[in-house]
Amino acid sequence: MKYKCPACGYQPNKQDALVETRLMFNKYSKDIKKHLKEIIKVVNKNSYSGQIPIEYKYRFLYGLSVIDETAIRSTIQVWNSRQYGKQGKGLQYFIAIARSTQETGVAQLKAEQLMRGSNPPDFNKPKKEKDKSKYDKYNKAYNNLKETRHPPKF
Repeated sequence: MKYKCPACGYQPNKQDALVETRLMFNKYSKDIKKHLKEIIKVVNKNSYSGQIPIEYKYRFLYGLSVIDETAIRSTIQVWNSRQYGKQGKGLQYFIAIARSTQETGVAQLKAEQLMRGSNPPDFNKPKKEKDKSKYDKYNKAYNNLKETRHPPKF
């Protein structure tokens, strides 16, 4: 079965797909590469009996190419904790979880901050000094009040 893009009609042969898969795979950091290899290995063993087509790996990495690394890391944690690979879930399921994690990341962060609170302030940082220019008018009036007995004019 050859993969054909429905929009442009691009059809990679196996050698081109293998080269492009390696190029896409090399852009990830070492820890993500290690986990993705394990995920592909488990899915290959449980779903494809050790004969996963290279086009499926290509589609998997192509689907992950638009997702940032933080979403991929959190998806790897979810995948490994629930053992989706051993349940027969495919690589497309992993991509769907990663996309969902990336899309809902901002809302999820806000919800977690509301539930658990925000981080405490960092006491090692020096405090910013307040801008005193907006108080100059009042300070001048206060100093004039000390010198004279008349009320200040604001």
